[in-house]
Amino acid sequence: MHKLFLLLAITLSAKPQNKENTLWFDILIRNNKIGYNVLKYTISQNGVYLKDLSFMEINMLGSTKRVKLSDEANLKPNFSIKNLKFSLKTPEQTTNGTATIMKDSLIVSFSTGTTKGRKAYFVGKNRVILSSCVYAMLKEGILQPSKNIMVFDPSTMSLEKATIKREKDAFIFQYGNYQSKITMENGRIVDRGPMGLITRETTREEAIKLTQNPFALLDFFAVKPDKPLNLSAHYLKFKISGIDRETELDFSYQKVLSRKNSSAIVEIKMPDSIPEYVGEIPDSIKVYLESTPFMQKDAPEIMQLAQNITENAENDREKVKNILDFVYDYLKKEPVVSLPSALDVLHMKKGDCNEHSVLFGALARAAGIPTEITVGLIYQNGAYYYHAWDAVYLGGKWYFVDPIFHEFPASIGHIMLKRGGIDRQSDIISIVGKLKISILTQY
Repeated sequence: MHKLFLLLAITLSAKPQNKENTLWFDILIRNNKIGYNVLKYTISQNGVYLKDLSFMEINMLGSTKRVKLSDEANLKPNFSIKNLKFSLKTPEQTTNGTATIMKDSLIVSFSTGTTKGRKAYFVGKNRVILSSCVYAMLKEGILQPSKNIMVFDPSTMSLEKATIKREKDAFIFQYGNYQSKITMENGRIVDRGPMGLITRETTREEAIKLTQNPFALLDFFAVKPDKPLNLSAHYLKFKISGIDRETELDFSYQKVLSRKNSSAIVEIKMPDSIPEYVGEIPDSIKVYLESTPFMQKDAPEIMQLAQNITENAENDREKVKNILDFVYDYLKKEPVVSLPSALDVLHMKKGDCNEHSVLFGALARAAGIPTEITVGLIYQNGAYYYHAWDAVYLGGKWYFVDPIFHEFPASIGHIMLKRGGIDRQSDIISIVGKLKISILTQY
């Protein structure tokens, strides 16, 4: 009897062993290595502790950019988020943040340089996971088809509804416009995503090996039309193929003539003139005067600067021109990897199209001009390259403005694919590498 009690005491007092695992991955685009990922997780009675680190090295216009994204999360036993810390480090910027589930919402707080922000997302009864949780769940043999999940992406601070489906020997994982096919091949995870993106499990030794010549991302995904574009033309009709239903093509002086499945016929008519005043602003347009976490038009520094820039303008159109002149002259043209906010860009004094567009947008909104950021393609040297610019609302219509190229209206070489800030621009990832453009008419 005494032995039995002793055995029970030993059994009950023994601490269960935590399970630990470390997974290493290569990150490739079309078989060109751009970085690696390491995923460490510990499973205990209290849940899961996960650390996720991604490192990427990319050539942007001849300049090598190194990006480091790290997450440190406390998860429930089903791998859904309880809370996490995240960090995004680039040569130009460090972004730190936290995300916590509170009742039926995900509360995100972040700081980027001088910018601090907070977002709240309603999640209801959905589980919220990180995309990397899928790899751990697959490795542990607990990954199951699901619809009641959402994915939080720290790199864009966005939250998207997600689904996991079973398809023969693969799982189809989709959140927002991002879809990938995940398989186990020879006991290792292989994830094939859009743009030819492959995340492939490997050894630590292989993962940390980086290429001597970083991948030139912008050139690789350029879209070459079937014939040259005349940038001095006032009218363009073209066919664009490889789009999806989320692609936005009907905006400003860009109009869809017909659309079917994955293609559309679109025309661009350059405006003959631009109204002098904003005029009456409908309720649906007032949102484009608001401050956002990345376009802080209410910040005193932005408000004062906008007033100084536009104080001698005789009308709203001149305000746009004055702001355009300021942003073009003020910012050094340099490729930057960042989550651009207007205040950070103002202090950084440099950037590419994203930095130019977010600073212009904040200043224009502060000056009372409804402004939206757009993303799409711009024609240069015989090909279309991915690009971002702005649109301003004057006289009841939208007009494109390109701050980095000092164009108002923006040239006929612009093709818009999506409206919205940094958290929406990633929506076009599903069509990158798929687009084809045929020029039908130009004059």
